[in-house]
Amino acid sequence: MNIATLEELAALLEHHSQSWTHTHRSELLPLLEEATVPDSLLDQRRWERIALGFWFKEGKAQREQEFTTDADEKVGSIRVEELPSAAFAYYLQRYEQSTNVYLKARYALVLWNAPKPNAYGRMGNLAHTHLLEALATADCTGRDKRRDCIQMLGACCDLALLLRHRQPDTVEAVLDRFTGAVPFEAEGRIPLLRLIADTGKLFKPDVLTDEVSLACEALFDDFFAAGEYDACEALCPLARTVAQRRGRAVAEWSDRLGRTHEAMAERRLSDPSGLAPYEFYRRATEDYRAAGNTAAYDQAFQRLNELKSKIRLGATSFQLKPEDAQAMQADIDDRIQRLTQYSPHDLLEYLTVHPEVLPDYASVRAFAEQHKGSFFFASVPTSQLDENKNTRRVQSDEEVDKLTADFYEWMLQFRLASLVPLLAACYRAGNFSYDSFCAFLEKSSWIAQPLGETAVNGQEVVYTWKDLIYPILRDFFQQLAVGIDGGRENFVLSIDSLTVKLEGLLRDLLQRSGANTTANDKHQDLREVFIESLLNHAVAQELFDESTRYFLRYLLLAPGMNLRNNVAHCYYRYQDQYSFDKIILLLCGLLRIANFRFEPLDPPAAAPTDESAPA
Repeated sequence: MNIATLEELAALLEHHSQSWTHTHRSELLPLLEEATVPDSLLDQRRWERIALGFWFKEGKAQREQEFTTDADEKVGSIRVEELPSAAFAYYLQRYEQSTNVYLKARYALVLWNAPKPNAYGRMGNLAHTHLLEALATADCTGRDKRRDCIQMLGACCDLALLLRHRQPDTVEAVLDRFTGAVPFEAEGRIPLLRLIADTGKLFKPDVLTDEVSLACEALFDDFFAAGEYDACEALCPLARTVAQRRGRAVAEWSDRLGRTHEAMAERRLSDPSGLAPYEFYRRATEDYRAAGNTAAYDQAFQRLNELKSKIRLGATSFQLKPEDAQAMQADIDDRIQRLTQYSPHDLLEYLTVHPEVLPDYASVRAFAEQHKGSFFFASVPTSQLDENKNTRRVQSDEEVDKLTADFYEWMLQFRLASLVPLLAACYRAGNFSYDSFCAFLEKSSWIAQPLGETAVNGQEVVYTWKDLIYPILRDFFQQLAVGIDGGRENFVLSIDSLTVKLEGLLRDLLQRSGANTTANDKHQDLREVFIESLLNHAVAQELFDESTRYFLRYLLLAPGMNLRNNVAHCYYRYQDQYSFDKIILLLCGLLRIANFRFEPLDPPAAAPTDESAPA
């Protein structure tokens, strides 16, 4: 295709820009790049290519691609602030001439993001208006078009919050599609509900009418009747959030989630292994407990116990039958397919808080107490063997603790059977990386927050934990890349370093949350308490739920994996002992300890000038 004039370039864009993003890479950009243009239009074509490549997060333009070098430098495609003034003048001209609402919205957002003196403040409101206009006529049928509409609605929500512009219209655009006032395919309504649940400042209780609640219930009923249980599982927590925001009872949504997990278990009862049904029934017991449905809880727990006859504790490894392995692999594949579609932030949030990542301690403990003294318990070893082949006999009052740890280990191994290939797949998919991990910690944790303390010499110092944690993450992702490329990864540095850092993070978190972490020893010297005491501290019990505290105890102490002791005493001497499993669990521990924010430090007072200094 030959483009000889600016008018012909504009006509090409006007005709082929029929979506917000989804047709750009497949249709528009190939046409633009393959077209023959004179030298006088090379800059304009390049600027159009750059504008089409920008994506927008909370209204801010993000460059199309970004990478981190070995020197920790960020490189990639051009940023909006790196564009010349001539580019912004061109975008303004194109905005004024264009009649395509998708292009006008994009030009306006680029101009709104432009640095001074090229910034155009009014363009944010205009971009928002054009996106709403595009949504009014957009065809949202089919997966790609539906996803395009959801992205536009998300951008509208961001702009409505940032600019306080057309908030009622934006709320209406989302709610009309969710409730069915504007036709929208059922598969796309869960992302809409996630948008409603996550944007509480926009979707306040006064706009969440009974119609929204009825739409949630109808959507669940339709999915459940169609056997779309994965959709039901995603829907229930979001609907519960909306119900809670409205001040309505949430128990019914926990009950629906329990029914969903029971149905998922029933679907897999024909699997010889019984592993998938066991897990789903375990989740159902949690759901019914939260719902206060005692009868359903008892029934699910009974079914859970019926499946426990296949569990074999006390073995370090076992061979699955081919059909068992196939069933388990199907579960893993399903989870990988779902989570590789998550955004990097949502993936890390899933690893931080989702109950399917780690076993539930209450369920494990209940099982151990129920089977104390039974033939099942007789199969549990009565001695512990550490990594250095030291043995210790398990005392009678520790038997339940030992059984709890053994059963927890068994459950954890099956969680890891999906976590390990999942994170490898997410690394390949691009939503699990060093940059995304650091960005998540920057936004959603206290790791990068400046912290102040008084040094031994009396001086006030400011530090951040990211200086200690980010090098570990960089080493981990470098080694992960080696392993994925077919080499032999080496997690020695990352495991050794992160193991000891977790104790320091926990201690610092508790101290800054009001806990006293020191005590007098037998010589009446003041010493820091051991990590076991930290995890039992009243403040730790307020900050972490029971499952998280047990996981950290199991990870770092005996009778669990005892990583802290094994690293501190160098009991790991073979590279195979520094496994991918261990670093993944350490990262899960990091995410849970880091999942808080402190109040920011007050800015330092300005130094007195000569005029204001006391005589």
